[in-house]
Amino acid sequence: MKIAVLGTSRSGVEPRTIRLVTSLAAVGHEVVFVSPGHVDDRIDASVAQVVTIDTRWPRAGGTIAGPLRRRNPKRLRISNMRRRAMAILTSLQPDLVYVADRELVRLVDDRGFTIASDMKTKQGIVNNLADLAPQRPMIAGLADSGITPWVQRQPSNPIAGRHRGRRIVLCYHPTDTTPARYLHAALERAGVGVDHRYPDVDLSDVDPETDGVVFVESPYPAMDVTGGTPVPVVYWVHHGEIHLYQNIRLAQRYQADGVLLAHSWHLAHRFSSPVYRFPFGVPTEMLAGIVPFGERNLDVSMIAAGFDDAGGRYATRREVAKVLTEDFGSERVLFRGGLSPKEMFDVYARSKAVIDEGGSLHRPITMRIFEATGSGAALVTEPAPGIELLYEPVSEFMTLDAIDPVSSLRADRDLSETAAAGNIRALGIHTYDHRVDELFTILEHVSS
Repeated sequence: MKIAVLGTSRSGVEPRTIRLVTSLAAVGHEVVFVSPGHVDDRIDASVAQVVTIDTRWPRAGGTIAGPLRRRNPKRLRISNMRRRAMAILTSLQPDLVYVADRELVRLVDDRGFTIASDMKTKQGIVNNLADLAPQRPMIAGLADSGITPWVQRQPSNPIAGRHRGRRIVLCYHPTDTTPARYLHAALERAGVGVDHRYPDVDLSDVDPETDGVVFVESPYPAMDVTGGTPVPVVYWVHHGEIHLYQNIRLAQRYQADGVLLAHSWHLAHRFSSPVYRFPFGVPTEMLAGIVPFGERNLDVSMIAAGFDDAGGRYATRREVAKVLTEDFGSERVLFRGGLSPKEMFDVYARSKAVIDEGGSLHRPITMRIFEATGSGAALVTEPAPGIELLYEPVSEFMTLDAIDPVSSLRADRDLSETAAAGNIRALGIHTYDHRVDELFTILEHVSS
């Protein structure tokens, strides 16, 4: 891809921008850094083409022009910078633009360039890569796995033992909350021989007849990896922007032939290996004790971090919980963190609705989306990019209005209908048993 990074007068020496430019170039993109200021020596011709913007008027010096240039007011220099930056972008015609100056975002968007904005800019950008990537995977650099989009599939019930004789080396840190444990259980239900490795793995001793090696993003420390293997290796990534650079490094460390992104599919172009969509799923083994919808004693719940904090990225989450508690009453809601997975599933099994709010740093399709629908609760979620590929909007989930969350739950639509439709989709398309089949499809693409 040809990627333009549109900097500010200071960004050329800021560590964050230097890391962005160098990491994009390391993946193999053609990077052009457009800057009105000094550029650090680490961004040289071997890393990126540097285009300098002259922000002063007139362009040339001289007896008369020189003093005029030195007396340019700040407003004029800013105007010149923006106008000339747009002219440079028009001549470059990049596939993607990173914009460091927030004031330039609207101008770049109006010209029709695709923008890789940060996730704090959640609305108002027409050509935001995060919103475009799910429906237009090519512009994000996503690989084609041949997997049909989930909302286009018919429900199915994977048969136990259907992959008997196949083998997977599964590398992850075993904890109570890792989704790797659910994938592990589903693989074994499918009859797959699972060789779990932790905290280290020597790839050279992996049996060549193994179908694949799967690393799963886990709490640090990262796994120690030695040797190499002709067997396809993939790395399942669970976080978006907040762990991006760590996961870029780990994909290289684990020698990943392919990267599986659970969400944040707009980040595919940041990795050097082919990237495939691989969402979380429903762990059916956790769905004991489901309560009939009309008998559930909680109107709304959410089990997550951030309810006991002050400020920070979960401020909206706490405000939503506060408003809903005041409206429904404290005995009819439950908002808290620190529960075990079993306790959490017990809460969702007796909740009529579960809300999902991802915080201010990114917009993930969280595990909670599948936990809620799998438990038979109505999902009320902020619109995370790509969720429309997994569930049908309106009929299978409702959109959370963070400003007026009560209206999201007091809609004319019967919540039981939303819950039932979402549950049918979850159990018919989105269990970890279904993910096992998708995993083998992806491994075949990686190895071909």
